Amino acid sequence: MKSKIYLLLTGFLALTIISVVAMKLPDILDYLSIGKQVNFNNEKYDLKWSSHPNDDYYKQEYLKRGEELNAYHNMLLFEAIWGNLTINDAVKSKVQELETRKSWDYVANYKVYENKNKPLEAIIDFVISDTMTTYEWNLYRYQKQNGAMILFAYSYRDSLNDDNDLKIFFDRIKQKRIDLINELQAYSIPIVKIGK
Repeated sequence: MKSKIYLLLTGFLALTIISVVAMKLPDILDYLSIGKQVNFNNEKYDLKWSSHPNDDYYKQEYLKRGEELNAYHNMLLFEAIWGNLTINDAVKSKVQELETRKSWDYVANYKVYENKNKPLEAIIDFVISDTMTTYEWNLYRYQKQNGAMILFAYSYRDSLNDDNDLKIFFDRIKQKRIDLINELQAYSIPIVKIGK
């Protein structure tokens, strides 16, 4: 259990400010049987990267057409980890990470949405930055499925050069927040099945 919490804190359920650098990647596999393309908010996203670093953990990243992993603006992320993790474990871990981040990331902020009608789910809405030019707005939806913790996430990232860019970035969040949270909540997360 301790190693799974460590995985939560260090990698699982976390989009970091440093994305995967474009490089020669092996074949991109749909480990989770979600599909090579998914639709979200009336837009198509293609599977661009996947990873299976250990027996219990899988991760897949989807981008809008024309976007690259090292310079994306819109990403969908699916992750799955098997074990005895609870929704509370996942939320608590992410909140702890974000609280720590606040000590050096001046824009780091978050809000947790719990749905009493869906006790096996929760959403975290948060903003982070590298404190220089890269800013991210992320919506994480956690769901328990057949012994696995599933993360379905939307991430918007941009490079900002001045205060005007920063204002535009936060105005965008303000305008789209409610609609995207509703889209995220309404999205029918596929039942994950491991395929190789």
